[in-house]
Amino acid sequence: RGFRIEPGEIEAVLSGHPAVDQVAVVMREDQPGHRHLVAYLVPHQEIGAAEIRAFVAGRLPEYMVPAVVVEVAELPLTANGKLDRAALPAPDFGALATGRGPRTAVEERLCALFAEVLDLARVGADDGFFDLGGDSLLAMRLIARIREVLGTELNVRTLFAEPTPAGVAASLETRGEDDDFDVLLPIRTEGTRPALFCVHPVEGISWRYTGLADHLPADLPIYGLQARGLARTEPLPRTVADMAADYFERIRSVQPTGPYHLLGWSLGGVVAHALATHIQARGEQVGLLAILDGYPASTAVRSRPEDGREVMPKVRGKMDQRLDRMIEQVVGRGDVGRGDVDGERLRRIRSVLDNTMRLGAEFTPDVLHGDLLLFVALLDRLPSQPAAEAPTLWRPYVDGRIDGHEISGAHQELMQAEHLAEIARVITEKLARHER
Repeated sequence: RGFRIEPGEIEAVLSGHPAVDQVAVVMREDQPGHRHLVAYLVPHQEIGAAEIRAFVAGRLPEYMVPAVVVEVAELPLTANGKLDRAALPAPDFGALATGRGPRTAVEERLCALFAEVLDLARVGADDGFFDLGGDSLLAMRLIARIREVLGTELNVRTLFAEPTPAGVAASLETRGEDDDFDVLLPIRTEGTRPALFCVHPVEGISWRYTGLADHLPADLPIYGLQARGLARTEPLPRTVADMAADYFERIRSVQPTGPYHLLGWSLGGVVAHALATHIQARGEQVGLLAILDGYPASTAVRSRPEDGREVMPKVRGKMDQRLDRMIEQVVGRGDVGRGDVDGERLRRIRSVLDNTMRLGAEFTPDVLHGDLLLFVALLDRLPSQPAAEAPTLWRPYVDGRIDGHEISGAHQELMQAEHLAEIARVITEKLARHER
């Protein structure tokens, strides 16, 4: 996934476990396209694979945690006394599937789907997907198969939190359809560092930020902030300031004190800036404020509302097209389950879109006392807004430094994987400086 893995670093960590005598970590590809990080251990006392993986997870990033742990009596050596990698046994994933049988019809179907995706003869209800050799690519395949067979959506967060057929079955029974539309969307809750809070773009949904979890440090919690009115019919905010105050209360429910790290894409950048000034006005500290190609409304539109009314239908038409693409690509349902989105849910999304667009056009930001990290999309820019001048649009509202970072993509492409990797790299560097 673009990460550099150092087996020696993993081996050094595992050598510090009191039950481990010897260790070797290798990347194996026993089937084409299925690469797994495997730890071979010579233990001097009984130890479980889950304990080993948890031990590494507490000391290294998630992508350096071995997918499989294999106990051996001794490590094979060559005549020169070096590790004989070719002689290391291939993991027997089938032998790892030893859990109980399914107790419900849903568990039975999930066990079958796990086995199908993992190419195993059998998977027990309590067997862990990643313990059996699952990886991110196979996880997406499993989610797609669950959608096809069971007709229900499973998000990646749930699979990581509940990686067994029994766990997935329980989560599907208990989670409400509205959970993914709540104001506070947990993307990754693990980690002890101050979280990164990601503010929705104009349609009010923050799902596209989930791709950041693959590229940001594993110990950084990530939450999305989504517009009110998506999960249920309720009064919509009347100003951007109302949105900021509401979001700050939701943020404080999971992180009572600062510093608060904020990120916003497109119009979400304007709301993130408003949230930052709101936080500062209440005496709390803002750490990072990062905006992805978002800008305050022009003075002309605010001073002449009739101009805004002329522009709004054109923008609305583009947003309707974007909304259709989002339903297909972000919701990821295609024609399956499309009715769930086209009905009441789609009406709510369009209502939120109209309201948020209007509030953004009317809003004048306050001044942020601090720095701004601004990502500027280089493609599809208006002739009147060259990339080099983009930071000047924020200058009246920021009294600190504006650090512009250009991305070689279009505005709507910033949530694609290749751009997210670059964005996450810069954010990671900035957060490291804030935390020194």
